[in-house]
Amino acid sequence: MPIPLISASRLDKAGHAIHIENGKCEISKKKKTIAKFTELNGLYHLISRIPSTKSTTSASANVASAKSAKSPPLQLTVHEFHEIMGHMSPKSAEALVRDGHVEGIKLIEGDKEPKDCGVCKKAKQARKSFPKVRESARKAKYGERVHSDVCGPLPTASRRGKKYFITHTDD
Repeated sequence: MPIPLISASRLDKAGHAIHIENGKCEISKKKKTIAKFTELNGLYHLISRIPSTKSTTSASANVASAKSAKSPPLQLTVHEFHEIMGHMSPKSAEALVRDGHVEGIKLIEGDKEPKDCGVCKKAKQARKSFPKVRESARKAKYGERVHSDVCGPLPTASRRGKKYFITHTDD
């Protein structure tokens, strides 16, 4: 079952007021509450629609009037939409729009494949694997060959205020 989304900016343009506090949301028009929502898992879910005093209108009609104040669709290239959708496959992003799963977006003609997407390239990179067989013999004495690595500066300091650490590994 699809979950309808309500645009706060469209409600505002249609003359509605939105009040959100302590996990509750109310939409009103002319100081009369027309809908109440409660927060659950980061989203506000409709708990009641309150009919208006006019017998011919209801909260759903008021919300529909906000929908009718529809702005023109946002025109994006496939690459821009690919980025907005969290770098999903360009073909899947196109299918979302084509099949009507996304409203308010119009894909403009252009490159069908995204340009060189740096984020996607980095995500698909794999480091060269370590050799399975040792390339040189182990050293016989402690301290004869020591591998060291320094890491830092780290974005968060340790409890003692340090932003670097170093490791030493004896061969």
